[in-house]
Amino acid sequence: MVLHKLIATIVFLMSVSTIASSKIVFTSNMEGNYEIYVMDDDGTNIERITHHPDNDFLPRWSPNGKQIAFEREKIRQPNQNQQQFDIVLMNRDGSRQQQITIHKGMHIQPQWSPDGKQIAFASSWGGGMNLYTIDIETREVKQLTKKLNGGALNMQDWSPDGKSIAYTGPSPQGWNTIYLTDANGNTQRQLLPGKEGTYRYSFQWSSDGRKMLYCEAAYQGNDLISNKIAIRNKNGFLQKEIDMSGKWFMHSVRWMGDRQLLITAEAWAPPGLPPEIYHYTLAADKLTNLTNLPSRERLGDWIDDAALAVIPVGKLTILWSQLKKQ
Repeated sequence: MVLHKLIATIVFLMSVSTIASSKIVFTSNMEGNYEIYVMDDDGTNIERITHHPDNDFLPRWSPNGKQIAFEREKIRQPNQNQQQFDIVLMNRDGSRQQQITIHKGMHIQPQWSPDGKQIAFASSWGGGMNLYTIDIETREVKQLTKKLNGGALNMQDWSPDGKSIAYTGPSPQGWNTIYLTDANGNTQRQLLPGKEGTYRYSFQWSSDGRKMLYCEAAYQGNDLISNKIAIRNKNGFLQKEIDMSGKWFMHSVRWMGDRQLLITAEAWAPPGLPPEIYHYTLAADKLTNLTNLPSRERLGDWIDDAALAVIPVGKLTILWSQLKKQ
């Protein structure tokens, strides 16, 4: 009887196109150092998937949802002058971790190519922070930018067709500008000119390539005077601006489909409150706290159910243990 029930349940699960599964991956120090966690997109079912003495940051889902790329900050030794960050890949349950960068320096901000075969990242290897790609299978590394010394390269993103990569970097005037390079680094052009005193970061294309999303912080001297989220069409025309000034300071923003955003932010005042992860509904201008924890949550990423496998590995084990009791 138990066996029949188990078989019937398995058949039912296999007939469903998708089931509830973890869709947000993020970093938190809720259990000490910074580790990587996953949760459902309503903030429930939080699960830790890394257990490492070093700090893990900026996790990014692979396009098919089977892997996660992230940056790992190595614990600095007493005689170590240079900070070391590396790009690491793992399965979505935290298994089979493999470091894919091998040179000394900072290798940060991994972003998957749409076909899942390459990762773009920022690196200090070779001097300054520049944009590189690495082939996951061959480990071949290509340098795409060469003249960003003294400036910040931030939050690059592949175009949905895989032909180009957008990134924020310094303009000749020192302003923060959004650029576009082809995937081989042969051509570079300005996508969105910089503005004096304005810092743009956390850039991402929409899934159809028709919109761009990013955060914008304006400073007067060292004082932050405004913080906004901008949505523009692919030609740079401003479609929506969400002003968080005086309320929230955004650490990052990501698309959640085309009608919602995933935001990591901290309260504008009082200072020092930990950043949290929020869900933002564009039509209603509604912000919902998904974590609401005393720890510091950072830089989440979201993936659609449709990209995830039908039955996660642990589901049938749990089901069998439950049925054996009946």
